[in-house]
Amino acid sequence: MVRCIQRLRNSIRICWKELSAVFFKKDNLRSRSWWLSAFYAFSIQSMVRTGIQILVDFKTDDSLPINDRQNDAVKGYFSDALHLFVAASSSYDPLMKDYSTFASMPTSKTEEEKTSEEYFKVAQRAVKQDTWVTQGIGNSMQYLQTLFEDCGAS
Repeated sequence: MVRCIQRLRNSIRICWKELSAVFFKKDNLRSRSWWLSAFYAFSIQSMVRTGIQILVDFKTDDSLPINDRQNDAVKGYFSDALHLFVAASSSYDPLMKDYSTFASMPTSKTEEEKTSEEYFKVAQRAVKQDTWVTQGIGNSMQYLQTLFEDCGAS
């Protein structure tokens, strides 16, 4: 169990390092090519947070109590990074765009732009973006906040 927690800690540290590199890389401040990768990373990290919460809640021995600070750490897992992502994204939200209306129109887009649009369409399907309205989710940031149960990153 200790080895698993150590691996998890190391993986989280690596993820933080990579996200920091993405957020603060000079070229990425002008371009949004990093956005979808970061969005997926946050979606995955929300599942990691859920797993950590399950581990914390799973107490086989009352001699190992979880204190409030540890519980708050789990609840706040990745919240700083999520807040930074929300701020860095500003109003940019490619998952809210309707790509079907542009599919039949002739366009002068580059192959890279066309590929990006395909990736965004796949992402929309993966996160079931078409159901967000019925769930009260208005954009990608609210979706991530829902995954993290975080109301403070708006």
